[in-house]
Amino acid sequence: MDLPAHYVPLVGLLAIPAAVVFAASRGEPAIALAIVNVCIIVASLHRAMSGETGSSTHAAASS
Repeated sequence: MDLPAHYVPLVGLLAIPAAVVFAASRGEPAIALAIVNVCIIVASLHRAMSGETGSSTHAAASS
């Protein structure tokens, strides 16, 4: 199975359910920060690998 590169960061979302279960079992609020960090990393990787450039958005907006 050949997975496109922009789908690969979404695999990072698989870490969220495990982190939620861990947070529920431990009851430590600092684990919520880890969940937020996972979301930020996944969003950053998805944006970096999406292949979109800012120039096309600015060109369309100025037309």
